[in-house]
Amino acid sequence: MVSRFHDFAGSVVVHAFGGWVALTAILLLGTRKGRFRNGKLVAFAPSNIPFLALGAWILCIGWFGFNVMSAQTLEGISGLVAVNSLMAMVGGIIAAMLFGKNDPGFIHNGPLAGLVAVCAGSDIMHPIGALATGAIAGMIFTILFTVIQQKFKHTDDVLGVWPLHGVCGAWGALQPVSLVPKHLVD
Repeated sequence: MVSRFHDFAGSVVVHAFGGWVALTAILLLGTRKGRFRNGKLVAFAPSNIPFLALGAWILCIGWFGFNVMSAQTLEGISGLVAVNSLMAMVGGIIAAMLFGKNDPGFIHNGPLAGLVAVCAGSDIMHPIGALATGAIAGMIFTILFTVIQQKFKHTDDVLGVWPLHGVCGAWGALQPVSLVPKHLVD
């Protein structure tokens, strides 16, 4: 069986592409002044947790319109896309809570990681597959963001754009092939 590329709502063409371009910019710009002192990482606290939460909530609500209307016609709209978006969001939140140790930055970015990843296959995935896709994306984001912040001294991705969009978007592109019933891909 030859599988075809499937990206219903832009996991790759929007998110992964933007995330990898952002990584290039991050590497070119270097670290912020004061980020390292005497070779040790200085953790900058988020500037405003309520605004972080508000922004994440607005994105989560708006994502339903974005994903569902990626069908581009009223006849193409599917409730499955909305259900899968919700399931991926839930998976991302749960994983971010577990792997991010209840950090508010992770808890509010976890659902976004799930939503980025589910965009590709939200029209054909089973809801349990969307939940798993979101959970793995939430885990990928929290672990990779932490590793980047602590281990890579020349990479200062303030918002975690590369792991959230670049890596989770690429992860999402793999899902339509692996988590979709075979009869739907053929």
